[in-house]
Amino acid sequence: MSKSKNNVVKFKTFKNGPTIDDIDVMATSNLEFYPMTLLDDDRFEFNAVSGEANERYNSDAKYMLGGIIAQYGWSLQRKHEVLKEREAARAQELEINGAESSELPRMDLTITKIQEGIMFWEFQMMVHVEMFERIARMSWGEGKAFTANDKYGQAWWASYKERMSGRRVLAPTSSEESKKRLLQKRAG
Repeated sequence: MSKSKNNVVKFKTFKNGPTIDDIDVMATSNLEFYPMTLLDDDRFEFNAVSGEANERYNSDAKYMLGGIIAQYGWSLQRKHEVLKEREAARAQELEINGAESSELPRMDLTITKIQEGIMFWEFQMMVHVEMFERIARMSWGEGKAFTANDKYGQAWWASYKERMSGRRVLAPTSSEESKKRLLQKRAG
């Protein structure tokens, strides 16, 4: 991004999408301002007794960055759904009114904007994934392939958060069940 003589901001454009180098530069730039005092001591990265990875290691950064990445994932999944809807509407318009339809240029512009938005926000997500991986010292998704229904790893993140918090749910709970148990304890 640069400013011209008349103070108009010019943005870098990606013809074929951002590169790995672009992601690396952005992540490095963001992490230069990260307060290193927020990171845990390296001695706590692994459990001293078992040698297993300490899932709570740098948990503050994991929660913040993981939450941001998961939100990007939810938003991007919705953008893909909207794109499919707009492409279907365009196909229907073309079928009904032909290539001469006055609606097609507007529809094409909308589809292009959605596609470019997906590309940009996936880039932003990848910058945050890179930051997460550097700070957490682990890969987003722990190296597992994501499914078509969870292509950005939100389900993995929800599961990992539970493991990281150390709160194991052994039985199904609900607020009604909790109230019932509390009342039983008071009555007993």
